[in-house]
Parts: sequence; C-alpha cells; structure tokens
Amino acid sequence: MRGLSQVQSTKFSVRTVVLVVVVIFLMSGLHLSRRGRKGAWNWKSIFRKAAPKVFSWEPIKVTEVDCSKVFSGDKMELRKAVQHEKDKSHGDVGMNDSEVLRLARTCDKLKRERTFITSSLSEEESNFPLAYSIIVYKEANQVLNLLSAIYRPQNVYCVHVDKKAQKSFRFAMEAIADCFPNVFLASRSVDVQWGTFSVLETELVCMQDLWNYTHWKYFINLTGQEFPLKTNYELVKILTAYNGANDVIVSRRWW
Repeated sequence: MRGLSQVQSTKFSVRTVVLVVVVIFLMSGLHLSRRGRKGAWNWKSIFRKAAPKVFSWEPIKVTEVDCSKVFSGDKMELRKAVQHEKDKSHGDVGMNDSEVLRLARTCDKLKRERTFITSSLSEEESNFPLAYSIIVYKEANQVLNLLSAIYRPQNVYCVHVDKKAQKSFRFAMEAIADCFPNVFLASRSVDVQWGTFSVLETELVCMQDLWNYTHWKYFINLTGQEFPLKTNYELVKILTAYNGANDVIVSRRWW
C-alpha cells in the first residue's frame, strides 16, 4: 500500500509539484488522505436520492469448495475450485465489449445481474467514503466485475480509458458510468505507454477530477486487471486506523 497526503489548496509551488511527481512515480499504488472542507455540499443526500436501493444483496455461498484450503494453497482444493468455476460459471463469463454495452444500456438489469451493492451496508462505511481511480484499456467485462466488487454508493469512482482503446470498449465504459451517479470517465484520455510519465499522468488526471468531490477521505488507485482482497468495510477499518496518515512503501524496479 502506498500513499501521499493530499493538501487543502490547489496552488502548488513548482518545487512542490516536482516533489509530488517524483514521489508518486516511485509508487505502484496510491492511497491519499483527504479531510473534508467547510461548506461542502450534502453528498449523502445526493447519492442516496440518485442511487436508490435496487435489490437486497446477499453473499453467494460456495459449499463445494473449502475456501480455507484454497487460501492455504492446497493444490487439490485449488483444482476443485477451478473446476467449480468452469461448471458453475455465470453467463457473464466471456462477454465481449459489445455484449457488455448491451447489458449496460439497461441499468437495472446491469445492477441486478452483477449484484451491485446500491446501499451502504453500515453507518461506519457511509461516514467514510473513498475515492478510486481505475485505469483501463481493455476487457470491459473484467472491468465491470471489478467495479461491482468495489462499488458502494457513498464512494466516488474515476475511470480513465486509454486514448488508444477500441471504440467498443470506450462505449461500454461510458454506458456503465451512465448507470451510476458516482462513477464517471476521466475528463481527459491519455495515450498510455508503459514505463513512461504517461502512466502517472492518468492518475493525475483522475486526481484532479476527484478534487471536485469534497467528501472522500482516502484515494485508492487501481487498474482494470486488479481485484480486491479486502471488503469495503475492511478497507474502512484499516484506513480509519491511519487517522489521516498514509502508509508508503517504495520499491526499486528495473525494466
């Protein structure tokens, strides 16, 4: 987990900007702390009115696989889990971008079939909203699975679509974002080239866009090919313990 404290002013000196860029570029993940401002609009009432509860969410129980053995690396149980996924896979497996686009054109169906959690599950989570950037360029179905796993109505999500992404993928991302009041596409698309400043630039674009939302406490960056190992509640508990601080790990990498 890596992070950088966010300040309360948009006016930075040149020296500060350079320092921020250097520090962030050394990080593969960002978790930014932000404290609320006076005079912020009532984001709770806005999100709750705009994103009513669509269904009663219940976790999917898997009885055929021993999850504790899977997490401990038991090879036999891992093979059983893989086979279970093949046998019991939902209809969303293998959906191409155009199929995701068709699904997203009916928002209620999208939320229902992908089991989006459209109401806060606890007061603690409701009072501790998070901001996300998701950097994507392919496989709309995989991005949709990620978003459905991390989505909560009190959070806010900036999705950056690579400038060179296929049109079908971009259209699918636009349709998904249109289904939620707290999900939006980044204001500017960057032509991302791995190992260059453009990777960081996408994060800066989303960070600037998210600055317009005054309520979030921490910023977390993801790519479309990641998946969470912690629930939103667990993240809130961890980040609450930070009390505005950030956990920064810098590693040296060679390309």
